[in-house]
Amino acid sequence: MWPANRILMIKPANFGYNEETALTNSFQQMEATYNGAQAIDEFNEMTNLLAAHGIDVLIVHDTALPVKPDAIFPNNWFSTHIDGTCILYPMLHHNRRTERRKDIISIIAKQPEKIIDLSELELQNIFLEGTGSMVIDHDYSIAYAAISPRTSCEALKIFEKKTGIKVYAFEASDRMGKPVYHTNVVMALSPQTA
Repeated sequence: MWPANRILMIKPANFGYNEETALTNSFQQMEATYNGAQAIDEFNEMTNLLAAHGIDVLIVHDTALPVKPDAIFPNNWFSTHIDGTCILYPMLHHNRRTERRKDIISIIAKQPEKIIDLSELELQNIFLEGTGSMVIDHDYSIAYAAISPRTSCEALKIFEKKTGIKVYAFEASDRMGKPVYHTNVVMALSPQTA
């Protein structure tokens, strides 16, 4: 089981604007002046801040090739659960699929028999991008999901069947009427209200 006070972070090698994912993410904007050095500085600041607050940060370096501009978001291709389960998710965009690495899976999934691999759904054009696509209430075993090109109803049904987590799907769109690409940009759960 992955302890609650330990997180895995991917140190970027080629962080930047991802032209492929921008097709389904109307929020994706980046100034042309933003560069890899700035991403490294921000990554180092964040890991130092987390460590200063008692969080055990496991840093895995992104590989230079293939170029993976979104590798810093591994929560989209895997999730870990309190019972030791590790779920691998199907990704819509091809350059996001290259982020999936066996060495990372071997670090996070200590019980191979508890790996639920949904990534093969990509071959059927069925997608579910992890805890971006779903906001999971672990206390009540419920997942909330906004339907989008990255979150399909078919994948949600399969996830529900394989995990026993009840899924509530809904529609959400941006100002232009396009589906919100990930649920976690419009929803969060908290034990208390702000």
